[in-house]
Amino acid sequence: MNLHFDVKGLVSIKTIEKKLRWYHEQFVLWKICSFYFEGDLMENVVLFIFSFVFIFLGRLTIYLISRLRKKKMKKDHSGISVELKYLITKFNISKEKIDKTSFAALISFLDAIIISMTLIITTIITDNMVLEFVLGLILVIGFIYVVYEILGKILIKKGFSKDEL
Repeated sequence: MNLHFDVKGLVSIKTIEKKLRWYHEQFVLWKICSFYFEGDLMENVVLFIFSFVFIFLGRLTIYLISRLRKKKMKKDHSGISVELKYLITKFNISKEKIDKTSFAALISFLDAIIISMTLIITTIITDNMVLEFVLGLILVIGFIYVVYEILGKILIKKGFSKDEL
């Protein structure tokens, strides 16, 4: 048995080899992760936060301005967003039970997450503008479908269904 003198005392060569193998695996894992991030991780996090805040506030502001314009026009508008119409028709949700202002904030939040995640994923994967556009389009459609399916099922579980009137 080969022994080596270490700070802690006598250590076998196999123990040292195991430690070196573990450190090498951690280094390889770090290299793989850094390959996918292609730049600084902090840069991607800051880009996500800025895009999320900008999209969230912009979407919410647009919703509130359009709601004020509909009140000034005094026409008979339903005042229902496209997202709410989709949830009403697909999941049979009661529009009377939903507070439209809080629902607008929720939709703005979800849309900001969808768009920010798509932005980060496309910029991490490729630098080609055409591929970013195609990949972004596919990701946005997929994220929208998944997020609104989950939201519809959550609303049904919380008791917003028309059947529970």
